[in-house]
Amino acid sequence: MQGIVFNDDDYIDVEFNYSKPINQNELLQNLKTQWEMGAISLQTIIEKSEITQDVTQELARLKSENIGDKKEDIKTDENKELAITENDSEIDKEVG
Repeated sequence: MQGIVFNDDDYIDVEFNYSKPINQNELLQNLKTQWEMGAISLQTIIEKSEITQDVTQELARLKSENIGDKKEDIKTDENKELAITENDSEIDKEVG
């Protein structure tokens, strides 16, 4: 950088971002497992999920649907439950 004089107040800000591939199915499965063990909150799962854009809105929707922190509350009827499979990321899957 010839001809450029920097003063003591001048600085250069450099930021490095590493793009690592993330297996979303594995991430969601790990979050689900931790939630089932009681080791993580539903809010943290929503925050970590790449498919959720607005955490506050999603929590409000869950509250309006009466879905709480209990595993039993996730069931939407007798034949459906929250499920994450290895082949896809469907949340609401028939298990009956």
